Amino acid sequence: MTSSRRELPVSPDPNHLRKQAKARLAEMRLRTPTARLTEAQLVLAREYGFPAWAALQAEVARRAASPAGSRNRIRRAPAGLVPFRRMPEGERDDALQVFFRIGMVMQVGVLLILLAGAGLLTVALHQGLPFGHPPAIHHRQAS
Repeated sequence: MTSSRRELPVSPDPNHLRKQAKARLAEMRLRTPTARLTEAQLVLAREYGFPAWAALQAEVARRAASPAGSRNRIRRAPAGLVPFRRMPEGERDDALQVFFRIGMVMQVGVLLILLAGAGLLTVALHQGLPFGHPPAIHHRQAS
């Protein structure tokens, strides 16, 4: 087990910390088969300088809610949102709202088109139109 002091990143990922705790548990179980996850979490929290796992998680949540955490979430945003990063803060919010509204309208439009197509197909099938049936082939009889 490592007992050195570890530095928590500016914007830590809670899932990564959970994976670290599980890896620490695997190490601990090599020495003590009855080790529990809560013990591994406590060891990891103390390595980061916190008295308990809950205190470490509270700090992770606090950092995620900070302006630096918000900037990091924006930096990890999908590529489609990249142009909005360079905009001033107020314009960015307005542009993002318009972007998402347009996306929602497009999704609703596509859904309506699909539903209309399915409805037309259903009506056509109930009317007895020959969808799905091969056309009748008339052969000439040789005389």
